[in-house]
Amino acid sequence: MGYLNVTSPINGTVTARSVEPGTVVASGKTLLTVINPNTVYLRGFIFIRFPWGTKT
Repeated sequence: MGYLNVTSPINGTVTARSVEPGTVVASGKTLLTVINPNTVYLRGFIFIRFPWGTKT
């Protein structure tokens, strides 16, 4: 078997590589994780402590 070029269905940035070049892989194996940097969003929580306390 010869070399095979793998192309992504989206333009993006590789964020994780699960296998090294030259590794034999089975069908269905994840090779790379690619993200589109134009659609990335961040969700998080911000903890705020007020120095004067809070009234209930």
